[in-house]
Amino acid sequence: DKVYVVKIIMASEGNSIVFNVSKNELGNPNNNLKKMIKKLKGNYKFGLNKDEITREKMQMAGLMFFGAPRGLFSKSEFDAMKGHIEAGGKILVLMSEGGENKLGTNLNYLLEQFGISVNNDCVVRTSFYKYFHPKEALISNGILSQEVVRVGNSQPKEEKKKKPDSAFLSNFVGVRDEDGLKEDENGGLTYVYSFGSTLNV
Repeated sequence: DKVYVVKIIMASEGNSIVFNVSKNELGNPNNNLKKMIKKLKGNYKFGLNKDEITREKMQMAGLMFFGAPRGLFSKSEFDAMKGHIEAGGKILVLMSEGGENKLGTNLNYLLEQFGISVNNDCVVRTSFYKYFHPKEALISNGILSQEVVRVGNSQPKEEKKKKPDSAFLSNFVGVRDEDGLKEDENGGLTYVYSFGSTLNV
């Protein structure tokens, strides 16, 4: 396997993804994320963080990617991550089945401050459908955000229709009915949730 060479990312660039590899992450661009990087290569620049996580390093990233870390974070690293999020920075956290216990990390400390925690369990489907392994669960209509569904289906951005000012006119014109149809048409995305754990939100 060739080692993926990353570019140095300037702080002003917003279309950059920095992969943290300082915590022995399962999701590592040198190993199992090569296909994703190849697809995103034309639109994004990539970087690696091999050192301690600081606010300055995180500001260089449009998105900071933590792909199932297998190490412990320090208090100063948590403070840097929390400050980065509160300042409008973006962080993507991936975990795997078994949660913190199996990975040997303490990342729930950060997630709990934002009302999320990863459970120490795994998702198992109760009936066979399409996929052989019971930990490969097919989720239908699993993403309810219309914007995420639109991007996932590669649909162009729609202009918002002007709604009537009063509730009476909304019912008369039928705008609320149109909104209901639109949600039914999108219906969310269908995807495979494999070897994952449940969340508390």
